[in-house]
Amino acid sequence: MPGIVFNETEPDLVYARTDIGGAYRWNEAVQSRIPLLDWVGWDRWGWNGVLSLATDPVQTNRLYAAVGMYTNDWDPNNGAILRSTDRGDTWQATELPFKVGPGGSTTPGFLADWTAGNAVPAGVSCATH
Repeated sequence: MPGIVFNETEPDLVYARTDIGGAYRWNEAVQSRIPLLDWVGWDRWGWNGVLSLATDPVQTNRLYAAVGMYTNDWDPNNGAILRSTDRGDTWQATELPFKVGPGGSTTPGFLADWTAGNAVPAGVSCATH
């Protein structure tokens, strides 16, 4: 798993992202991971590539994901920003007007200001080819 994200204020609230296998939340009670993107169907298969995750340290139920698997023609869909208010159990999606996917030498990540308590991630790095 290329990315592990710890919530800064809630102990044991941990997420993992994969480049082609979705995202997961750690369930401390049973020492197992919970898949968060199993709802993604074949029509949006590229959304199983998670470029970045952000967990809100103020409203800890909020989770954001930048998704997309390829920046070339293999994936017919553009990327999306997913947002959840229940730790990834359900999601709302905002499709982007461009492709999102891994590449380059930068570390993907959201830029966000959580201090307002209602902030959303302001941007995400992505590679374009």
